[in-house]
Amino acid sequence: MIILGTCISHNSSAALIADGRLVGLLQEERLTRRKNQTGFPLNAIRSLVDQHLGGDFSRIDRVAEAANEHSIYYIGLDRYHNFGVFDWIAEMKDYWWHIFYGDPEDAHDFWRQKLLSGQGVNEGHNYDFSFVATRSDEEAEAYFNDVERYAVYERHFAWHGPVSRVDHHACHAYYAFYGSRVPRTLWDRALVVTADAWGDGKNWTVSVPREDGTLECLAEGGDLDVARIYKFTTLILGLKPNEHEYKVMGLAPYSRSRTHIAPVEDIFFDIQDFEDGRFIS
Repeated sequence: MIILGTCISHNSSAALIADGRLVGLLQEERLTRRKNQTGFPLNAIRSLVDQHLGGDFSRIDRVAEAANEHSIYYIGLDRYHNFGVFDWIAEMKDYWWHIFYGDPEDAHDFWRQKLLSGQGVNEGHNYDFSFVATRSDEEAEAYFNDVERYAVYERHFAWHGPVSRVDHHACHAYYAFYGSRVPRTLWDRALVVTADAWGDGKNWTVSVPREDGTLECLAEGGDLDVARIYKFTTLILGLKPNEHEYKVMGLAPYSRSRTHIAPVEDIFFDIQDFEDGRFIS
């Protein structure tokens, strides 16, 4: 059994599994030289198939793609590679301010117009987004997830086999569980927790392993925004969200300078608070 695994969000990548063994894994950015590349990992797939399958895509038995749903705007627009700090600040003003504090209708066509006008389009997304111009936002999102995400394999590789999707947080959970090599004798004491900004309608899950090796999700939700706080804090510090969080999480604890810490705390506590177990703005 040969399975191709793909991820189209940041960083887009492909993996090849043969008879239960991982034989190849490659991120698209390594070949496009575009850091944090999103989109269909066309080059990564070709490289793996050429190297391990002699260039014969038909030898693949099944494709498994991470996440049930993706936004055409997060894939079609370049919000990860060529999006700088000032772009993030402008987006806060032009889009998110209207969503949270103004009239959301003022930001209704924000993403759509960017994609249709070619402003900031993600080079190398490898999809056909021509359907966006003739469909509403809701229809376009549905078409992308229900049609285009399958059609892209046929268009580039003449692939007509099964394409399965795996829930965003299930991907995180399985990687965490099996990547940590928990001994089977301790499975009854294992708890698998995921937490991120967002994926498939939620940002946290709690699961336990079953005897058959699958994970049972006990609880999930979309109200734990710790990752978004890190993302926002990264921007407040003048760094790039979705890339420099490791500096906030990994390097910040080593600082002992109150001269630098106090001004940051003043800004943070002025715009964010924590009440009754919830973060509020």
